Amino acid sequence: MYGRDIAQQLMPFETYRMRLLDSNFNRRQYSLDQITPRYSEIDVRVTKNPSVEYFLYLYNRVGRKYQWYMVNYVAPEDMKPYLEQTTLVTLLHNGEPIGFGSYVNEAESTNITYFGLMEQGIGKGYGRHFLADVARSAFDEYKQQNVWLYTTDRDHPNALPSYKAVGFHIENVRTEFHWAPITEFRLDEI
Repeated sequence: MYGRDIAQQLMPFETYRMRLLDSNFNRRQYSLDQITPRYSEIDVRVTKNPSVEYFLYLYNRVGRKYQWYMVNYVAPEDMKPYLEQTTLVTLLHNGEPIGFGSYVNEAESTNITYFGLMEQGIGKGYGRHFLADVARSAFDEYKQQNVWLYTTDRDHPNALPSYKAVGFHIENVRTEFHWAPITEFRLDEI
């Protein structure tokens, strides 16, 4: 995708900036540990400094329906410094990825930069539990008081309610305009 011309249009996105406070986070309310006995084929892999190829594989499989496209315009060599600071948490089903979350640490907080499930992981009860595990991992790794994430009205309809259920609170809502592809990416073009 990098370097390819794609028909685009300027589109509005409602962007939600959300915060989870460590003091308000019920660490036991949601967890994959709660559902793992029923789903023994589920596993989580935490990776520091993931490869560009693996990150893009997950990013495009999760985000293609929700207009996640921006990273595809970044040259792979320009992504490496970002990924060197990234922790990637992958949700696996029978050893195959079905979702991922990534986060980076900043001065006073940790940001969940991406989170989502692939189609084969949606509707099975994994989302909130996996999100809570990603947030727990971020809190435990960096010992920050806040974990932040951003979502938009273009994400899965269950995204915002799931974030709220886990304990994230909307801190800010704004309309942003981004150039977005007119059509959905075909995975064989990525």
